[in-house]
Amino acid sequence: MRDGLKVITFILCLCAVTASGQSGQWDEPQDFPDSTAAGRIIERRSPGWRNRARHADAATELAAADRLRDSNRWRRAQRRYRAVVANWHDSVEAVIAQLRLARMMEQRQRYERAFFEYQYLIDHYIGRFPYTQVLESQYELAIHMAEASGRGIFGRIAVDTPLTMLETLLKNAPHSDHAPSIKAAIGKLHERNGAYDLAATTYATLQQRHPGTPEAADAAFREVRVLTRLSRRKSNDEALASETLALLRRYQAMASGQERDKVQLYTDEVEQRVIAFWRERADLYDRIQDRPRAALIVYEEWLSRFPGMDEAEEVRARIESLRKEINE
Repeated sequence: MRDGLKVITFILCLCAVTASGQSGQWDEPQDFPDSTAAGRIIERRSPGWRNRARHADAATELAAADRLRDSNRWRRAQRRYRAVVANWHDSVEAVIAQLRLARMMEQRQRYERAFFEYQYLIDHYIGRFPYTQVLESQYELAIHMAEASGRGIFGRIAVDTPLTMLETLLKNAPHSDHAPSIKAAIGKLHERNGAYDLAATTYATLQQRHPGTPEAADAAFREVRVLTRLSRRKSNDEALASETLALLRRYQAMASGQERDKVQLYTDEVEQRVIAFWRERADLYDRIQDRPRAALIVYEEWLSRFPGMDEAEEVRARIESLRKEINE
């Protein structure tokens, strides 16, 4: 039995090396977070009544777990796999047990559980399993959960769950080829959850770190859209409105087709909000505080920023009137 397990382990290690040589999609193991207690997401399993072993050695315990799995006795198989990991943590059998436990959870469509069982491998057994395959499984699970959030007859998957999965995956492989799509999915979840500030930050970061990718192009539009919504929500935030308008104008110069039409609507909306702030400021100095010099400065700046606004002729007339008043 032990010789057979060694052969299996050798094959697993060979798969890991082969996968890493063939695929440039994932970071190398040395790029992973520090596999120490400080860098781990999941704590080490330890012996105890919940993880007690029923056999005297890891190989026999693992074989028992496999038999239970093959007979569809999932719960008991799960306990036996956990017992192997907890009681013989540094053994070859423990790595195999943990990998089989994760795959069993995935096959049973326990996607969140499967993701974090795979994470246990990354936290505790780095370099001892086919890491490219594990990260690919984590990616597929996280993306599936992200896409499933918001769907369902009896409710939806909470956004927090796929967010945690995606953020964990990004920590596992921050420089992978999948990083842009992971960040895009994170941004969409924030957007779906109404966290427009977090979504905007995620989309901006995606564009800065992954320029030229399809995800970056999509993120540019999504960023101006969520900022428009955020500005609508925070209607008294002049700085946010002004920054959003500047970004909209820059993006509008690059947009085309229907996207350009949508951006024009966003621009018109935010521009009117910014114009309203200038109107309030001008009224404050001109009519409430009766400070003609200060009012003149505001009117001139307002007109220079928005020469084509509806109030342009009225503002020009008031500027001329104020100049005469000051010079008299």
